[in-house]
Amino acid sequence: MERKPEKVLILVIGAMGSGKTTFANYFRNAFLQGYPTKDLQDGILEDRSFAYETSLLLPKELELVKRAKKKGFKINAYFLVANKNLNVIRCRFRSIVSGEKFDETAIKKNYEATYKNIAAIYPEIDLLFLVRNLKAFEFVAAYEPGLSDVSSFLSDLRALKSEADRLS
Repeated sequence: MERKPEKVLILVIGAMGSGKTTFANYFRNAFLQGYPTKDLQDGILEDRSFAYETSLLLPKELELVKRAKKKGFKINAYFLVANKNLNVIRCRFRSIVSGEKFDETAIKKNYEATYKNIAAIYPEIDLLFLVRNLKAFEFVAAYEPGLSDVSSFLSDLRALKSEADRLS
């Protein structure tokens, strides 16, 4: 009997300006294994491996990640941690270059929401990496949610976030 290939959903998670797209482009052929970047809902419906970048701001995204898990996807995640003010500067720069709308208040509010919402999908993730992105991408920790509880992960994440924000 032929074994069915494993379906993998790779999430690149971070607040606005944390470097999700840069990370995804830089590591496309390494960690992201060349998986196509797709819309979350479309990728789940296609039922094949894919990557998705998110700030975890929409309740629908949280539900779709849970649905992906129920459909048999292995979920690997890279959570990018950066300084709130650095994220604002990156977003401001992007708005100057691309004409994208810039709203500093929304960026700061969304920064906090991203950190809050990771806890909601932590149990669905098979492997999660914390990646600090201040000057360069630094892998600082790895978690297997099935083997470690959410409270220890969140404690480590809060400490890393506080450290990054102190650099303001």
